[in-house]
Amino acid sequence: MQDENEIGILMSLTDPKVVYLAPDSAHLLGAGMDPASIIRTYQDRVAYVHLKDLTDKSAATPDSHLPYFCELGKGSVNLHRTIEALNEIN
Repeated sequence: MQDENEIGILMSLTDPKVVYLAPDSAHLLGAGMDPASIIRTYQDRVAYVHLKDLTDKSAATPDSHLPYFCELGKGSVNLHRTIEALNEIN
């Protein structure tokens, strides 16, 4: 899935008792989505989370291939908001 629209389509076409979501914070951000928002939107379907961070595009060199995953807290994923969303949905 490449964008929030595609996630919405998949969620609408599948049984919420059978198909769950395992959001990946770095991949969501890399695709232009807000991980905290996705977690809140699909809170009843979140099975587990891949909590990862992603380098900021400004940190890239001309010969680099983004995305680069990095140590939590060193990239551009808003971990505070993401963890806050997880706490909200228990």
